[in-house]
Amino acid sequence: DCSDAEPLAWAGDPGEASDLRVSANGTLLTWNPPPLIAGVGPLTYDLIRVPDSPTLFDSGFSQCLVSGGADTQAIDLEYPFTDGVMYYLVRTRGFCGMGPAGFDSSGSPIPARACP
Repeated sequence: DCSDAEPLAWAGDPGEASDLRVSANGTLLTWNPPPLIAGVGPLTYDLIRVPDSPTLFDSGFSQCLVSGGADTQAIDLEYPFTDGVMYYLVRTRGFCGMGPAGFDSSGSPIPARACP
């Protein structure tokens, strides 16, 4: 049991959100929740953005666009600089804490900043 205030909160990792998509106009981001796991409680999400490098999600360059939001979509109206790119990741939160921010191609966890 990870939360004395929530007797049904007994599972740990809430799992990974999946299938992050960006709309054709580049402003709407949507994702799928992780498979339902009993005991994780209601899920919320952090959406983190970083310009130009997918390895900087834990740096001062990254920004939390959503912090603990309940929706599986968000709007980002900021475009990258000319010839730049924006990278995004979604991290899931449950009663017992945060899920993984994702894994790189070698299976190592992707480090990501904490969102308030």
